[in-house]
Amino acid sequence: MNDAGAIISNKAILTNDMGAVIENKGAGTVLQNFPNGTLTNAGFLINDSVISSVGIINVTKTGSIVGTGTMSQAGGTTTVDGTISQNIFRCIGGIIKGGGTISTNASGTFGLTVERDCQVSPFNSIGTLTLDGGSPGVAFDGELDIEIAGVGNYDILKVIGGIGFGSNSKIKFIFEGYAPKEALNYR
Repeated sequence: MNDAGAIISNKAILTNDMGAVIENKGAGTVLQNFPNGTLTNAGFLINDSVISSVGIINVTKTGSIVGTGTMSQAGGTTTVDGTISQNIFRCIGGIIKGGGTISTNASGTFGLTVERDCQVSPFNSIGTLTLDGGSPGVAFDGELDIEIAGVGNYDILKVIGGIGFGSNSKIKFIFEGYAPKEALNYR
């Protein structure tokens, strides 16, 4: 299924069978998964755009993308406030953000990978994003943006199954209306 407009799942189930592809690509494309909507993916779900604000996938709090398929993001933005659970989740580029959970069912190799051109931002403001890589863990070689708005008021990236940082990994701290006191210099 290739759509240049919008694919909207509103309290419905959309099924992408094994071998099939849903491609969210191009100007103005949106895959919106409203509350209680489910996309069952046993094939390939691709979010791809050269402009990060163009290809958009939104999974709301009670929405989900589940199944035994592969989700790949080469560009655009995926906001997950609900659940994404696939055999393989691969972010090659673009932005992953939200306060939900992304998990994989892979065993033996990394099923959840964040590559060099991928930016991960927990929540849409302050909050927690969970990456569950299962027993192989998460392969992280992208950029992690952590917002800090005060003592006890900051983003959290919760990782289940461990995390392996690659040589291109970056952690960027964003201070929102908060400036930490000068750090003490310990030897």
